[in-house]
Amino acid sequence: MLFRSMDCSIISSSEPNRINDIMNIHPHYFIKNGASIGEETNDFTLKYFNVSRDEAMMIPQVCSGFFGLDFNDPISIRIFHDWKHASINGCFKGNRIHDRKDSKDPRFLYHRQDQSSLSLAIYKNGVKDVHEMSDSLTYDYKNKTDLFICWGM
Repeated sequence: MLFRSMDCSIISSSEPNRINDIMNIHPHYFIKNGASIGEETNDFTLKYFNVSRDEAMMIPQVCSGFFGLDFNDPISIRIFHDWKHASINGCFKGNRIHDRKDSKDPRFLYHRQDQSSLSLAIYKNGVKDVHEMSDSLTYDYKNKTDLFICWGM
């Protein structure tokens, strides 16, 4: 069973079923958002996943609004399980604006709640094949050649 997550602001600029072709190649599909986990994750969540800020600065953050998991794949199941438990255990709490209560580290910008936890679940499960945004998604609504466009965010 394939699970695909797309925010409501994601529109298809070509055949939407092409995501199935991507998912048939990749049992889990994630794209980088351009930031690091260290910039967008509070201290509580880093501690929960046992990752230091220094280590987190080297790990790419993924887009939680556009990803896929194949629940026939054990790694995908573990990622989803770890992400769910991070939510249950308070890792989604934190501010989307800079708050020194979330971290006093000067490299910390703000907390991306579900996105930070998903990124760390991916990392802790050893997934290295995180794709560039240009592979399938763009924020440039004028570029109609990309597979998907994030529109209106």
